[in-house]
Amino acid sequence: MKAGLNNTRILVTRPHPWAAELADEITRAGGTPISIPTIIIEPVTGNAFAASTAILSDISQYQIAVFVSRSAAQFAIKRIAAMKLHWPLSVKSYAVGATTAQMLNEAHIPTTPPLCGEGADALLQHPALQDPCPGQGVVFKGAHPGRSLTDELAQRGLQMTNCILYRTICPQQHAHSLKHALEHIDIITVTSVEILNNLVHLAAQSADKMKNYMLCVTSPRILNAAREQGFCDIVLAKDSSNRAITHTIIRAYDERHNK
Repeated sequence: MKAGLNNTRILVTRPHPWAAELADEITRAGGTPISIPTIIIEPVTGNAFAASTAILSDISQYQIAVFVSRSAAQFAIKRIAAMKLHWPLSVKSYAVGATTAQMLNEAHIPTTPPLCGEGADALLQHPALQDPCPGQGVVFKGAHPGRSLTDELAQRGLQMTNCILYRTICPQQHAHSLKHALEHIDIITVTSVEILNNLVHLAAQSADKMKNYMLCVTSPRILNAAREQGFCDIVLAKDSSNRAITHTIIRAYDERHNK
């Protein structure tokens, strides 16, 4: 990729390990990444772990599987490998984005992304999910609350089950680092509504100033949430891949500096 960011300082709020990948892409494009995750992702334990194990052990009973994030795919792949399971081809798998689908396909779990765009809303527009045949479906997800793909698919006639693989935490310990970083950045990247909400929460007194920075988001849903939070300068990447985010930032940077 041709360098074009001229040492522009970009705040990366993705969790580990995804933050490092985006930071590397930004560096190759000539930018200066500052990584401060505003979300921590941990595998479930106890009863939730036992429940997800039972679901995975009987995965062949489902007709449809949906993966809501890269983290859902990552934890599912690890668990399936640890349990020495083979993904049944009778289960039609879908992911909310192309990057998530690619991870699953590389792990021999044939998976279809949205035909256009990214996110839950885009996936729900897939023709195969508009009027699915009656049957059972499972959604691989985290324990975080929010609008549920499970509920929407249930309204379309599927008997849906949640398979909770991870939980998310707002890292209060990053508040001080974030406050300092906000004095030295030019652009912010956000890849989920939860990351956005945590960012605003952790920024506290610096939140109003932060909302004047350019914000790069990866779905219309995040864009709308950012507008509701008061962000003014928002650019939308075509998907959540590192390349798409970086290309969007380069394009926006060039437009602002070549006027």
